[in-house]
Amino acid sequence: MNDLVQKAKTLEKVKQTLRERLAAGRNPMRWCDKTEATAAIERLNSLHGGHWASVWSASGTFFAKAAEAANVRGDAAAESTAHFQSYAFYYVGRYPCPNHPEKQECARKARHHFLAASRSFDPPLEKFVIPFKGRPGEGKEIVFYLRKPKGIGHPPVVVNWGGVDGYKEERYA
Repeated sequence: MNDLVQKAKTLEKVKQTLRERLAAGRNPMRWCDKTEATAAIERLNSLHGGHWASVWSASGTFFAKAAEAANVRGDAAAESTAHFQSYAFYYVGRYPCPNHPEKQECARKARHHFLAASRSFDPPLEKFVIPFKGRPGEGKEIVFYLRKPKGIGHPPVVVNWGGVDGYKEERYA
């Protein structure tokens, strides 16, 4: 949100920028259901981090419940689609960085739903965790995802990472 705020300055200008990015399929709106995202944009009444996170969390929760219902019905495709939508909305909730406790929770939920959706990705996604001994206060592990095309034993590897506003989950394609 900070890049949007710096460029736009007002709530109405931020909302307009989000609408334009949704229509164009641009970050951070790239993966969001257009109807639900439009409604979420209209619910924004502040640029405060907690409010921002709560608006997008409401949509993330809506799709998380849809994923649970699809699981109960045994509809794996609908479950995966709903998990991915939940991820997309929680991602916007932490955007551009989790600099508020509620945005941190959005980041955690986004990763959870991304990994739940990834069970249906083709090529499949594998999560790897490497122990890491960094400086005090730094993380204790490095997490990365690997997607290998089926039938290729040793494909070339592309390493891709984001910046402050784009995490590895946003680079899944």
